[in-house]
Amino acid sequence: MKNKKMFGGVPAVTEDLRRRIGQGDWKTGERMPSSRELAETYGVSLGTVSRAIAILKNEGLLSAASGSGIYLTSKYSASIRTERLTFAILVDQWRFKCVSPSELIQNYLLNLFNDLILGIQKRSSELKITTTLHLIPDDAYAKEKEYRAFLESAVKGADGVLAVNADCFQKIADVVQVPLVFLNCGTYTKEYYNYNVILPDFYISTCAVTEHLVQRGYRKIGFVGSLDEHLQTYALRRNGFLDTLHASGLELNPAHHFRVAENFYDMCEIADKIFNLPKRERPDALFCVSDLRALALQESFRRKGIKVPDEIALAGFDGSESAVRNRLTSAAQPLLEMGIRGIDTLVMLLQNPGTGPVFQMMNCPTFIGETT
Repeated sequence: MKNKKMFGGVPAVTEDLRRRIGQGDWKTGERMPSSRELAETYGVSLGTVSRAIAILKNEGLLSAASGSGIYLTSKYSASIRTERLTFAILVDQWRFKCVSPSELIQNYLLNLFNDLILGIQKRSSELKITTTLHLIPDDAYAKEKEYRAFLESAVKGADGVLAVNADCFQKIADVVQVPLVFLNCGTYTKEYYNYNVILPDFYISTCAVTEHLVQRGYRKIGFVGSLDEHLQTYALRRNGFLDTLHASGLELNPAHHFRVAENFYDMCEIADKIFNLPKRERPDALFCVSDLRALALQESFRRKGIKVPDEIALAGFDGSESAVRNRLTSAAQPLLEMGIRGIDTLVMLLQNPGTGPVFQMMNCPTFIGETT
């Protein structure tokens, strides 16, 4: 694995070290390779390795001995036989239905959600962990006694529990007496810091996409947001966008700030507004808070003869299958990796009782397509 240059940042190095620890590359109490050796192995800077090690120390996997080095403290690979474990997976039933008036949106959301479940299945299979899937009924939250009875039945006999995009954190935590991890790719609040939570870093990931647009030379960058910009998931994307513009000496023109619902017809209206602007007053690039919005604009611009990216560049957020197929630049939610991380975190918590809460924000890598 010497001198591979494929590991471009802290999230990638951290994930690979976590994987190698999990598969038993080092024994408990064994000294790890030095930071310099790891930097050479991964082809990254010492600073990148130091930040990755700091994250793993915070998770309880590594410890530092002054003047001696970094040691593996977790009994991750030896103290527990993962093939004997059973994890319960809790999912809101509506996630599988993805009820929406638009078939396009249904398929879009379902594909994203499937990536999350695929990650859980992949890592569970590798570790020979048995998983049981339990769908939370649509009306469960409104019936407290029935909801508690459902949870007690679902988690009975489980060694750990993964709650996927579930609501009512505290109600679940009150019932579950084994390690519990929440996987969430939507709106979150400060209460999340009280639990073991894994979620995408919407703010930093938006900063990265916006910085990419700035580096490409775009200076009149518009923002296509949501009607619900007060929701944290959208507010973080907006703030990341605005902060990056400001740091680059740029500002958002109010005329280029569009708030719109996630449907094709409303996006066509936005395209009409932009098309009707004199060319010198049009934005030269647009960041959209979702791939659906960006893809709808891409199609609308094509019909109107506006060339992407020659006249207006487009970037989205989610890294959906449709975005990849249409070569759209986008921040890709690490849903497969989140599923894998969820299983690994449960195993780590089982092997390190008392650890936590573990709050993990995962970077969304920027997929550079042909629209910027």
